[in-house]
Amino acid sequence: MQTAILVVGMHRSGTSATAGALELCGVALGSELLPPGEDNPKGYFEHERAVAIDERLLAALGSGWADARPLPAGWAEGAAAREAVAEIDALLAADFGTAPLFALKDPRMCRLLPAWLEALRARGIRAVALFVARDPAEVAASIEARNRWAPPLGELLWLRHVCDAEAATRGIPRTAISYAGLLADPAGSLRAALGRLGVELPSVADEALRAFADAGQRHQRGRGEAATHLFAAPVAQAQAALDAIAAGGGGWEAIADAGAALDAIWQRSGGSLDALAAMAMDVERKARALRDDLEAENARMRSELIAQIAWSEAAVAERERLLAERFAERDRLQAERYAERDALQAELAGVRSDLIAQVRWSEQAVADWEARAERYEHELDASRHALDEAGQALAESRRVLAAREDELAAMLGSMSWRLTRPLRALKAFADKTFTGFRGRHR
Repeated sequence: MQTAILVVGMHRSGTSATAGALELCGVALGSELLPPGEDNPKGYFEHERAVAIDERLLAALGSGWADARPLPAGWAEGAAAREAVAEIDALLAADFGTAPLFALKDPRMCRLLPAWLEALRARGIRAVALFVARDPAEVAASIEARNRWAPPLGELLWLRHVCDAEAATRGIPRTAISYAGLLADPAGSLRAALGRLGVELPSVADEALRAFADAGQRHQRGRGEAATHLFAAPVAQAQAALDAIAAGGGGWEAIADAGAALDAIWQRSGGSLDALAAMAMDVERKARALRDDLEAENARMRSELIAQIAWSEAAVAERERLLAERFAERDRLQAERYAERDALQAELAGVRSDLIAQVRWSEQAVADWEARAERYEHELDASRHALDEAGQALAESRRVLAAREDELAAMLGSMSWRLTRPLRALKAFADKTFTGFRGRHR
């Protein structure tokens, strides 16, 4: 048979710590838990759909979690309750259809347990109630810190939740666990409390439990003195009874008596407590509306911020893309410039090499020309010298020729030249004849 542990307790009573510890021991809490909040950074461990069902049902009954007034008589048989039971059945089927052991926790459930118990019975699920016992002065102080309510109102809400839950669980196994004991010895406290309910935990992770159930999260302490408000006596009576139950003793009748005392005080107040509770409820409604407006505004601003961030990220991405393109273009142009520079440097090197070769050739040509010019100059000087010498020789020859011509003229004009003329003719004939003879006989 399936077993459902109903974690019972007023807001700020330690129900979140108890449900979280159960989950660490392997007890299923469902797949749709509320996210952590500022007042519960470790988590509420409340099923989101369960909370929604309870809020709708309370609203249909003209009430809410902050309303200490009694619920309308016969509400559990009304249409709103029947609709809630159907929704609870759907939740159980969806999230806990085959779970052998699971837990449900929502402080609103304290006042709506008849609807939850009806849905569990219809499915044949064994229900057990685990009350969380915490000093109501600490609960009230925690609510005061969170909601700015006067402590008596917080203690009145605590008493209403505890007494309504006690009345609804009279037909099922039930016990209590001390919040202080849970923080001091989480494994031992859970074993003892669930043992009284006949429930065996799937596992007990001592080290993980000690890390989770940190005593440092207990920010509020009891006042240390007795309260003096109108319903202080039944609050003290219910607290003492829950503490005794958590210690393994009895006390359910004392809680029932505290509930009866509360009803009597309510009747004797002549409507003043009704008015006070209605005022508190109205304040809570307005605060809730303001919180909803603030959350909506925060959501809008968050959406705008996310859109702005997305736009900024897109702008940054576009800028990075443009920078990447710019850098790529710069690299391309730089590479082209480097290639052009290298080509120009290579061309310049070729031109320089050609120029050097041309200069060297020109220098060699000039040197050769200068050498030839020097040689030609030497030759010209030699030619001039030879010409001078030839001129001198010619002049000398002319002088000698003139002298000879003078001598010849003198000789021709002489007597002997004329007398020897026939002899010279004969000699010339003989020389010519002899020369022809030699030519034929060679």
